[in-house]
Amino acid sequence: MKYAERVLRVIALLIVVAAIIDPVFTVQRAVPPIVALLSADSVRHEKLIAQTERALSRTATVVRGPSPNAQAVVMVGSAWLTAPTTDSTVPHYVISSATVNGVHVEAIDAPTSWVRDARMSIRVRLARDSGASSSPVTLSLRDEGQLQVQQQATLAPHHRTVVSLPFTPVHVGTRALELAVVDGSDTLRYMLPVQISTSPWRVLVYDARPSWLSTFVRRALERDSRFVVSSRIVTSKDISVATPQSARSIETLLTQATQDAASLPHVIVVGAPERLTSRDVSALRVLMEEWGRAVVILPDHLPPQANIGALNTVLGVSAWRSLSSAPTSAPHAIVRAPGGTGDSLRLAASTIATPVTMPADATTLAVASGAPVVWTRPVGRGLLVTSGGFDAWRFRDPAQSTFDATWRELLASAAQDVNPAFSFARLGSAVGKAQTLTEALVVAARPTAALAPPAVTLIRDAGDSSSASGLPVAVFPTATQGTWLTQVRVPNAGTWRLQATQQAAQSGDTAVLPLIATADTQAVVATVPDSPDEQLATWTNTSGGQLVPHGAIDSLPAILETRLGSPRRPAPWHPMRSVWWILPLTLALGGDWWLRRRRGAR
Repeated sequence: MKYAERVLRVIALLIVVAAIIDPVFTVQRAVPPIVALLSADSVRHEKLIAQTERALSRTATVVRGPSPNAQAVVMVGSAWLTAPTTDSTVPHYVISSATVNGVHVEAIDAPTSWVRDARMSIRVRLARDSGASSSPVTLSLRDEGQLQVQQQATLAPHHRTVVSLPFTPVHVGTRALELAVVDGSDTLRYMLPVQISTSPWRVLVYDARPSWLSTFVRRALERDSRFVVSSRIVTSKDISVATPQSARSIETLLTQATQDAASLPHVIVVGAPERLTSRDVSALRVLMEEWGRAVVILPDHLPPQANIGALNTVLGVSAWRSLSSAPTSAPHAIVRAPGGTGDSLRLAASTIATPVTMPADATTLAVASGAPVVWTRPVGRGLLVTSGGFDAWRFRDPAQSTFDATWRELLASAAQDVNPAFSFARLGSAVGKAQTLTEALVVAARPTAALAPPAVTLIRDAGDSSSASGLPVAVFPTATQGTWLTQVRVPNAGTWRLQATQQAAQSGDTAVLPLIATADTQAVVATVPDSPDEQLATWTNTSGGQLVPHGAIDSLPAILETRLGSPRRPAPWHPMRSVWWILPLTLALGGDWWLRRRRGAR
C-alpha cells in the first residue's frame, strides 16, 4: 500500500517538475496553409471578401493583405491589382465578380493594333447567372473620355450573348478605349489600349485572266487611303499588265517572303481562280499556312463540272450548286449572315453559286435566300475568304448594293486578321504604375522545337513612330512549347508598346501590345478596370492557380487542398502547455490521498 502511495507521489512530483521545466519536442504536424486574401476594390467586394474568408478559414490560415509566407493568393473580384503585392511564383486564384444582377463579361475580342480611319469591331461576350433578373444591359465605348458608341442588350438568366461595338479611330498613337457595362446600379469597366497607326495595308490583286469582278474590287480599294494596291493581270501566256513592283506570279511571292518579308502583301486577291496552276495553289497554301496571309478568292463563273481548278482542296469544297438565276431587274439580295458583323455588307447578284456542303471550320459572312455566298475559313496561320456572287459587280448602284463599302470592309477585316509569327497574351491589367513589373506571354503561331525565341522590345509611343528604337526585353521559356514569358518595368509614365518580331530573315511580322503607365499608384488602384474571365483564366493558369466563379466560392477550400495538399512539417510541441496535464496530476494526488485515508493515515 505504501509502495503505491510512493509511486503516485513520484508521478505527481515529476508532473510538477515538468511543468516548471516546460520541455519541448519536435514532431511532424499537418500545418494549415497560409492564404493571402487581396482585392483591388475592397469596398465594392466587401461581401464577397467576407464570404471567401469564411469559406477558407475552415482549412487555412487567412491573412487579409499581402503575406511573404503565403502558399497561395486569392484575389477577390475581376479588377486586377496592379501594385506589386506578393510572390508571383505561388499559385494565384481569382474569384470573378459580377454585377448585382449576375452579369459578367466572359471575353472581350478587341485588336491591340489597327489602322486610322478603318472601322473595327469590339466583340463582348456577356453571360448572366441563373436566378438573376433580365434587366437590360447597356454597353458604351469611350475614346479618351469621348463617347463613341452605346448599345443595349437583353440577357435572360443562364444565357449568354455577344455584342459588337463598332469604332472608327481618327487619332494616331496608343488610345485608351474604355468599355463600360452598366447593369442597373452596377458598372463593370474595362480598359482596352489599342495602337493606331497610319501604315496602310498592302494588297495584291492577281488576275489569272481579265475579270470584271476583281477589277471593280481593285478600283474600290484604290480609292481608299487605307490600302496600297498592286496588281497583275495575265492577258495571255507570258504577257501581263502590272503595276510597278508587283509580283510576277503567285510563286514569286514565296521568294519575296524569304528575302523581304516586310514588303509581302497582307492580302492577295485572286480573280479567275480556275486559271491557277497547281503550283500557284500550293504557293497560296504556303502563304496562308506559314506566313499568315489572307487570300480572297473571287470567281466570276462556275466552270464545268463544278470544279474551280486545284483550288477546291484549299477551299474545302468538294462540289458546288447554282442558285436559280435571277433577272437583272430583280437580282438576289446578298445580306449579312445572322449573328455576323458589318453593317455595310449589302450586295446583289443574279448568278450565284454556293457549296453543296460547307467546310466544317467555315464562318458564313453573307447569305442569299439563306444559302452561304461569302464565307471565310482559317488555313494554318492565315485566312481564306471566298465569294460565290459571280456578277455582283454588275449591281454596284448604291440603290441596289454597297459594293465598294462592302469589299473595303471585308478586305480591311481580312488584313487585320493576318496573324504575325508571334502574338501577345496580356497577364494583368493594361494600366499600371511606372516601374511596376509587367508580365505578358509571347505565343508562337506555329510552335516547333527548332523555333527561335522572339526579339521583344519596349518602345515609347510617340504617335505613329513605327521606326522608333526601343529597349530590348528578355524572354524566358515556359513549360509550353512555343510560349515565352516576358517581364518588363516601364521606366516612365506614358504610353508604351511591346513589340515582338521573329529572329530570322523572314521577320516582316510584328506583334504589338500597348501599355499605359501612370505616375500615381493610388490612382491606378482606385480606377483599375476589370479583366474579362478568359484573360484572368490565362494568368491564373500560368501561376498554377485557376479562375473560380463567384458562385463557386464554397469549392475553393477543396481546390486549394488539391493544389497544396496537407503537408506535414516539423513543429515544436510543448506538452506541459496543455491543460490536459492537470488530469494525471489530479489523479496521482487524489489516488495518494485515497490510499492514505484507507489505511487510516492523514
